[in-house]
Amino acid sequence: MGKLIQLINEKYGIKVEELQGFEVLREVQEAVNAFKHTRSYLDIRRMEFANLKFPQYYRAEIEKAYEIMDHACAFITSLWDAAAKKDFI
Repeated sequence: MGKLIQLINEKYGIKVEELQGFEVLREVQEAVNAFKHTRSYLDIRRMEFANLKFPQYYRAEIEKAYEIMDHACAFITSLWDAAAKKDFI
């Protein structure tokens, strides 16, 4: 995802990281990667030592999924608005 963000930033001058909902989507990306690569366990290499407990893992929850969809909608709307302001749409 880093390469895509970099391309959007460079080509269109839109700072994707600053758009509404982006931080939640970044967290979702980490969770999806955990489910995909480590059977849902958190990557301890990215955790602060003080917060390190075993085992720590992501859990799929319906309420959280709906909340994430709301953030995704806000992100897409923000991206669309930013592109419209730059006359790309």
